[in-house]
Amino acid sequence: MTQREIRYRPPIEPVADAPTRGLRDVSVAIVAAAFTMLVLGSGPLAAWTQTLPVNPISDALVEWAGNWDDWMRALGPGEFHPALRRFSETATK
Repeated sequence: MTQREIRYRPPIEPVADAPTRGLRDVSVAIVAAAFTMLVLGSGPLAAWTQTLPVNPISDALVEWAGNWDDWMRALGPGEFHPALRRFSETATK
């Protein structure tokens, strides 16, 4: 049996001329995404905190997320997720 020579191939850059983004740009995008999730996804966030193991920290998180969800629903953005879910359920029928 003959042995094949193993050659190292450097990794291929998918887009060699793509601009790189600095840490500041990425940080701003992450903060914007987190803020959007907090405002538009307050219901799922509150539901997720209900699944955490019971301890004093999770109890505080459940209370905070529940209050936040109530506040977002009172202001209006908290109804985005339920409305989107209703729309997707009726659109797929």
